[in-house]
Amino acid sequence: MVANDRLGNLPERLGPFAARLVDYWADLPKTGLVPARAAVDPTAIREILPNFLLWELNSGHDAKWRLVGSAMREWFGRELTGRDVLEIHDEAARTRAIAAGRAMAAQPCGSWGLMTLHSPQGYDFLAEVVALPLRDAAGRINLFANTMERVPDRAFFDTIAAVGARMVNFVEHRFIDIGAGLPIFPRRKE
Repeated sequence: MVANDRLGNLPERLGPFAARLVDYWADLPKTGLVPARAAVDPTAIREILPNFLLWELNSGHDAKWRLVGSAMREWFGRELTGRDVLEIHDEAARTRAIAAGRAMAAQPCGSWGLMTLHSPQGYDFLAEVVALPLRDAAGRINLFANTMERVPDRAFFDTIAAVGARMVNFVEHRFIDIGAGLPIFPRRKE
């Protein structure tokens, strides 16, 4: 993977959607290490669009989905575009999600993680999540391009049983150094 040579703290292997997004993002023109949202051409990454998400961090605890791929709408059982990002997180996972989003905007970086999802039907599955920063039209770092893909931990995946899933917790999480270093992020007390 080409981007592994240019970005720090990425896992050695990424899923195909995460790898495609990371490589695409690494080649975008940047201002101060972060590309503009306007530089993203969806047709250049059409193969990952069903698993692509774009979210915007606003003031306070406000974060909204700006673009949500069809596979994500299926997993979460509804249209998410324009809705609160935290709606797909379990209540217990929300504080940490907010803190991670704020840290990524304050010290420009990306993130990678393995997230457990749980559906109302009792179905659990694991997803790989990558988020990379983008600048809005005013030049602020408050947009994030994401992919989310199921980790193939079992041969059979029941999309119907996964409908309405919620993000429960990160099994593993790390920030991705895009050249500005990594934020200090408090560790969970076990």
